[in-house]
Amino acid sequence: MRSRWVGVMTALGVLAGCGGGNQAGGVQSPQLETGPKTYLAAKPTVNDYYAYKLVSQDGAAAETSSYITASVSNVAADGGVSVTHLYDSPLSTTTWPAGPKFSSSTSTDEYDVLGRWLGGKNSSTCTSTPNLPHHAVAPLTISVGMNWQYSIVVSNNCSPQAPTQAAVEIKDSAVAQETVTVAAGTFNTIKVIRNSSEKSSTSTIVTERNCWWEPELGVEVKCVSNSTKTITATGAASSQKETWEMLGYANQKLSRKVDTAVRFAGNWKGSYFGGVPAPGGYPLECRLTVDVNGSARGYCLGMATSFSFTGTLGADGTLTFVGDPDYPGMLFTGKLDSLQKMSGVWSIPPNLNDGTWNLTQE
Repeated sequence: MRSRWVGVMTALGVLAGCGGGNQAGGVQSPQLETGPKTYLAAKPTVNDYYAYKLVSQDGAAAETSSYITASVSNVAADGGVSVTHLYDSPLSTTTWPAGPKFSSSTSTDEYDVLGRWLGGKNSSTCTSTPNLPHHAVAPLTISVGMNWQYSIVVSNNCSPQAPTQAAVEIKDSAVAQETVTVAAGTFNTIKVIRNSSEKSSTSTIVTERNCWWEPELGVEVKCVSNSTKTITATGAASSQKETWEMLGYANQKLSRKVDTAVRFAGNWKGSYFGGVPAPGGYPLECRLTVDVNGSARGYCLGMATSFSFTGTLGADGTLTFVGDPDYPGMLFTGKLDSLQKMSGVWSIPPNLNDGTWNLTQE
């Protein structure tokens, strides 16, 4: 379950289906009233996204940073929501642009119409399922003064390893109205505090967490978590601190967004067609790495036509590429089909080579 902290964290807000902050152009987070008003989060739309920076520290070790983008990938007829998470952790040693800059992975989580977590799986087909649905941060209907708690069992299955279970106790309280400023904007929030414990056959994890929840938008804009893990057999204890803050978001229902290039960061892989084909006409390999600031470097490797390219992915999704300097006049253009797919065309006019390309985020 510990490995799912971040996966649950970002999915929670997304299930509510809305981001927070100030839209470029001046739409602001709603002003919370002084009384205990009840707020209802807006509904989700496919391709709504929320991007976060996560800073983690294990004990006295140096802090590490990673980036998470949660995107609404499906809204079912019954109101259930699927959320896809893209995780990108910068590698401590990298040969970028020749090699990958990030360790990347994905996961998908499912939520019911009330925004309660139903379970999920990662790209390695490991699954986690609670015996009872529960809110990972806060209910979609909330007011200051509310309290809620859960006693649940989470089953984890990562074949070929033996399945495991963890008993989780959660106590939450919506304690105050507070204004919080993060990279994505200034938000009027409800502070939600959590005290929880997670006990498995090998360890116990005790966590204290504060989250600042934008109630109309139904997403956390910042959380700070402190936990202690104790090994049952030895009594050895270790601590961990995590802080995650929203960098950008887009919500179609409310027409509010603060876009960020971080949502495209990571390793991309795909194919290109055209030029001199591989034996049998198979597509040839392309790779691209996008940094957190949107700068990009990549290459396409073929039997007789291979080339590199550079460029940028703007916060608004604009792609700008520069062709290989070894091929004067080369063109390499494209568009984003989604947060995880992009495609386009390439050409080398002097050699009369041209074709198409497509990439998927790893």
